[in-house]
Amino acid sequence: LEKDFADTPWGEELLKEIDDELIDSLTTLENVSNSLYCEPELEKFWQTIRNDIDMLQTLKNNLGDWDKAYEINQNLKFVTWPRQKVDSEIKDNAKISIATDIGHATQNVIDKKELQQEYLELISVANMYYDRVFVDLDNNIDEEIREQIMDRSDLVIVNSSQNYNSLKELKENKEKNNLLKSAKYLVLIGRYDKYSKYNSKNITRFLEEKNQVLTVPYNTLFFEATNEAKVPDFFLSLKRTIDADDRNAIFIQEVKRASDNIVYRLQELQIRM
Repeated sequence: LEKDFADTPWGEELLKEIDDELIDSLTTLENVSNSLYCEPELEKFWQTIRNDIDMLQTLKNNLGDWDKAYEINQNLKFVTWPRQKVDSEIKDNAKISIATDIGHATQNVIDKKELQQEYLELISVANMYYDRVFVDLDNNIDEEIREQIMDRSDLVIVNSSQNYNSLKELKENKEKNNLLKSAKYLVLIGRYDKYSKYNSKNITRFLEEKNQVLTVPYNTLFFEATNEAKVPDFFLSLKRTIDADDRNAIFIQEVKRASDNIVYRLQELQIRM
């Protein structure tokens, strides 16, 4: 099943920013509400603030589902500020807070497609400052945007699982997609087990690839290092691995083979340009 956009790295980062904005806005509005509550003649203004707080809280409570949060945000209808004439500095300050804090809290909840259009611009900017820009695409991103990103890429690395259904689907996609028949595409098998009958040589034959597919073998220590944010330490510790039959040595060899092939293919493609 496709992930909700809220569960993607892009979505998580943006939602954290929105959540922080909502927390700040709700805190400010609660303070304003408390100050209005102390003045009986400002009851209508207090009720307006409370209504705004309830709606923003509902939005905050639904940030786990991007589409639902967007729908709620689109349908937010804040009550018009009462026209009751009351001379009060508290009331005037409250009106300013509503305009400022509600605007900040809701401006970033935009349509998913509209947001994804920003990916292309972000990638273009990154290209201006970095030699290599890696973009992790998943099925949650709109297909049209995915296609545009891949078309603009120097190299596309297709990650696949080491099972028949995934490989069959990849083979079918190759027949329909010209990009997957071009030189700017490589296959990488993740969590690879060399003892499976679907080994790299058989996969290469099955997919009718000219070059042997790349692999990243499953490695328990690497898996733990990624969870603990210690990947650099993991690779440094394996520099002392000598035994060629050691599973860690095999992991390093395959990762190096994959890295070398990626760099070589990029250089090859740049020469052709």
